[in-house]
Amino acid sequence: MSDPMPANPDDDGRTRRLRLAVAAVAIVILTIVAYLPALNAGYIWDDDDYITNNALLTDLDGLFRIWQPLQTPQYYPVVFSTFWIEHQLWGLAPFGYHLVNVLLHLVSAALLWRILVRLRIPGGIAAAGLIAAVFALHPVHVESVAWITERKNVLSGVFYLAAALAHLRFDDYRETPASGGRAQGIWGWYGLALVLFVFALLSKSVTCSLPAALILVHLYQRKPLTIARLGVLAPMFILGLAAALNTAHVEREHVGAEGIEFALGFADRLLIASKSLLFYPWKIIWPHPLIFIYPRWEMDPGNLVTWWSVLAVLTAGTGLIWLYLKGIRGPFLALAFFAGTVFPALGFFNVYPHIFSFVADHFQYLASIGVITLIIAGAFWLWPRRHRLVTGIGVALLPVLAALTFAQSTIYEDERTLWLATVERNPGAWMSWNNLGHLALDAADLAAAEAYLRRCLEIKPDHFNAWSNLSEALRRQERFDEALESLQHALSLGQALIDRGVHEPSFLAKEFHQLGLIQHALGHLAEADAAYRRSLELVPDVRPVEFSHAVLLMEQERFDEAARGFRRFLEWDPSNVVALDALAEIAEKQARFADAESYYRRAAAAASAPAERLYTASNLVRFLAVCPDAAVRKPQEAVAIAERLVDATRGQSPELLDLLGRALAQAGRFEEAAAAADRALTLARAATRYDLAATIERRRENYRNRQAVWE
Repeated sequence: MSDPMPANPDDDGRTRRLRLAVAAVAIVILTIVAYLPALNAGYIWDDDDYITNNALLTDLDGLFRIWQPLQTPQYYPVVFSTFWIEHQLWGLAPFGYHLVNVLLHLVSAALLWRILVRLRIPGGIAAAGLIAAVFALHPVHVESVAWITERKNVLSGVFYLAAALAHLRFDDYRETPASGGRAQGIWGWYGLALVLFVFALLSKSVTCSLPAALILVHLYQRKPLTIARLGVLAPMFILGLAAALNTAHVEREHVGAEGIEFALGFADRLLIASKSLLFYPWKIIWPHPLIFIYPRWEMDPGNLVTWWSVLAVLTAGTGLIWLYLKGIRGPFLALAFFAGTVFPALGFFNVYPHIFSFVADHFQYLASIGVITLIIAGAFWLWPRRHRLVTGIGVALLPVLAALTFAQSTIYEDERTLWLATVERNPGAWMSWNNLGHLALDAADLAAAEAYLRRCLEIKPDHFNAWSNLSEALRRQERFDEALESLQHALSLGQALIDRGVHEPSFLAKEFHQLGLIQHALGHLAEADAAYRRSLELVPDVRPVEFSHAVLLMEQERFDEAARGFRRFLEWDPSNVVALDALAEIAEKQARFADAESYYRRAAAAASAPAERLYTASNLVRFLAVCPDAAVRKPQEAVAIAERLVDATRGQSPELLDLLGRALAQAGRFEEAAAAADRALTLARAATRYDLAATIERRRENYRNRQAVWE
């Protein structure tokens, strides 16, 4: 009997590639399913600054300005350029932005897998695949993926990992003798790594840690840190330092990461850093609860008990160094990568989100790779004969992670859902209560707005925005004295911020407008005038303020000034009915009857809402019927307009029938006027509107006496 044919190595290779392809497709599908709620979500929080209210995304000039410093909230021009491209493709539809974030996250996972395979970590391809899959599916990354503004994380992650892979290829190939075109190709990988690294920095400067991370990788590979090997990393260190310093400057000078909230001593910052270094790995191991804004820790360096976190970090670090010296390098290098990558957010530098919380899930997007790799590769290393068991356990956990990611993604449906979920998990999140109040104001739910804002002020009594928003909620409820008291609190706090150099004086322009509205409502016209003028002095040509001021000037019978204000407003909104009607009234009072007729007609033509159409048409009827200038007065046209209004309501409006009666009387058609009044009187009485009925009855008597008096 002959020996069996040997197995074909090509068949084994094809089978392995097929399995890898199937696994990769499965991970992609599972990740997309896990992020389905995010794909169907809208915009949240500062997405308006980055996308929805960002005028730079609308034209070609904006694309050029994106690359100029201080034109965007942070200098990440690559991120804003992607937003610009997407804005041209699908406008403000959020689905496309969310989809790109998910796809970028998947690309990062694929690059991570390729890097880990290249590094030959314990467990080989299986371990690398599990690490990449956990990275793709872990719920701690939902904040980075589901929040469109955090394109910074997912995009910089792609460039960071691609740059790392290119540099590792360069370093490996450089050790192989090469000449001519081969040598040029090797340096091409180096050039590509530098370009990708620059793009990473211009997406998010936290990627400045890449050259340090590459040194850790070389240590893991047991490659000597020669002058040549470190020398090629020097440009990366220089570029990374420049980007980091620029971001620190922008955070401090333009984003607002300074002030009393950041007045922390070194001991405070050391405690924050140590607690953060323990917090983030624990969220990888046990991702519950995940909160958009975690409670902000209170540091008490004088209490020795609070130093437990520093002791824990020092103990862990000592143990890791001991293992490293014993030849077990992986744990130290993995956690050194984690600590080095998350270092910019540990509290040693002012970062604006620290005003709310010292930790955030999106701070550890790339850093989490170190912890995930340590756990999974460590399991393969500890149980070298149980790789299938470890793989099976890891694969079994993936659907659990996907389910957790799906659930976490649901809170990003819209801004209100996000803030409600945040205060449910962290009731002390004062910023969330304020934002809920602001959203309720926008929705005209004034009672809810007041409740949310008062809850915010219970937690943070010195919150400027909450006092300002509360004042607006009270003003809209016509509780003007309370609104004034709340606004005075806001103005006092705002002035303190200006005095400390946190904000420019223009910061209070909106509040002075509010002050004018409140004083106006209280009848304090001189105070209202001063407040409006102060607002316009701080920020000129703000149309709503111009409008409010013009209304006040009109009430003060300063008609020329009022008219100028309304005309400026019309330059911005040519069809504004209230401004047109006001200009008509001013012109009529100044006996400029031809101008008045023009404005009344423009107002009637511009009106769209039913109430607006009725109001403007009624004004036009009155003016045409009783205008003192015979050349402008057109009583028959007034009757015709009134008849059209009556017909439009099928003769069922007592007010319009009354209007028709008055127009008929002005045209000398008294019998028809009395008949219209009879019909109006019947309808008014049927509707139990007795005050209106009494007025119509009095007018009817005038018509019967052939008197045309417009009341």
